Amino acid sequence: ALAISGLGISMWAVHFDPSMLASSVYRHGTTSLGSARVLFHRDGKTASVSAYENDAGRRSIATNGKVDAGLMMDPRSRPSSDEYTMALLAALPLSMREHYPRVGVIGFGSGMTSHYLLGSSRVGRVDTVEIEPMMVEGARLFGDRVHRAFDDPRSHVVIDDAKSYFSAAGTKYDLIVS
Repeated sequence: ALAISGLGISMWAVHFDPSMLASSVYRHGTTSLGSARVLFHRDGKTASVSAYENDAGRRSIATNGKVDAGLMMDPRSRPSSDEYTMALLAALPLSMREHYPRVGVIGFGSGMTSHYLLGSSRVGRVDTVEIEPMMVEGARLFGDRVHRAFDDPRSHVVIDDAKSYFSAAGTKYDLIVS
């Protein structure tokens, strides 16, 4: 009876605020996202994944409070620093070789690197390996900015640990980016 009462009181009294859970308190020292709106917060098998948008229109996706990717949702806005990194991860290898029949991408993040790779006709199949299924679900909120990662028939999302996947797959890749 005491345990049930304790559980009932804690369920009634404790409120888990998604903006506090995704706040990156270890990095910024604050326990809130400020005025950012939490759009997605799910506890997955390996991590808690959050997606939120600030007043400037930057949408971010975070794993356990650590931001993995941030994009400006208005294509007329100046790109975020993350967007340059994600674009270069795709563009630099594409500038070095005529054709990549099979590409591996470690980590889904926002899906933008896979999206940019799939924007080239010189790329065959793209296998994006992500350990946390909720990351892929949260990235859907980036919509048209990353649609090829979800919609292109050459795109294949694999839910697995990258080291385990590449060790066991027995497939040769022409390019692997992370």
